Amino acid sequence: MKERTLLYIFIGGGKDRTSVHLKSLGQIRGLNAAGLNAHGYLFTEKVSEREELYDEITLIPLKRFQQERNLFWNRKRFSLLVDQVRDFLESEHQNWDIIFLRHGGNGNSYEALLDLIGYKTFLYVPSNRIRENYCDVKYGNTGSLASRLLTWLDYALFCKAEKRLMKHYFSKIRSVVAFTPEFAKMLESESKDPIHVIYNRDGADTDSVPARSSRVREGEEIKLIFLKGSASAQKWSGLERIIRSIE
Repeated sequence: MKERTLLYIFIGGGKDRTSVHLKSLGQIRGLNAAGLNAHGYLFTEKVSEREELYDEITLIPLKRFQQERNLFWNRKRFSLLVDQVRDFLESEHQNWDIIFLRHGGNGNSYEALLDLIGYKTFLYVPSNRIRENYCDVKYGNTGSLASRLLTWLDYALFCKAEKRLMKHYFSKIRSVVAFTPEFAKMLESESKDPIHVIYNRDGADTDSVPARSSRVREGEEIKLIFLKGSASAQKWSGLERIIRSIE
């Protein structure tokens, strides 16, 4: 039987080995262990030529967005990047049986990409996708009133495009991968037509670890380590409130 090939696609990031890179690497190695021939392409502006980040992940260079920062700069930049990814995959996608796309955007260019590769694509959708952007806007913006209004407008446009993607495009792709059953049900309800959703747990299974009890003697010092799986501050996540409550 012919070995099936899988291309893992991640748009954005750079050469620095982040927690997202390590998670992607773990997924690719898991797919290889399951019997697939999987390899990752990380499309980025941070390199000028093709190079290997790991044996399993190749960095693919994209042209930088040269326009000066202005209204909706990030949206325009992302569209340019995705257009380049689509051009690259125009012929390249035919060399792969399956595509695993790490979801990270929306808009006309992203929809055009899914039109090209959707029939063989497993779209991995983080369940905090829309909510996280909302929280970033709500808790992270401290600029002027005009700046805050424009930020909210950008979020509204983002949310509209994301909902259009779920409603009209998820039914066109091979499968959506969600990592909570609740979010999988939400995606099914948002889509206009039936979609195929796979629930795949992401991270540790806390239910499989039994609780342990421990006595702390009076006056004994307790040392705690907090592990946070993100390089960004995410002020809205509440970690600082947990720390303050036990100080």
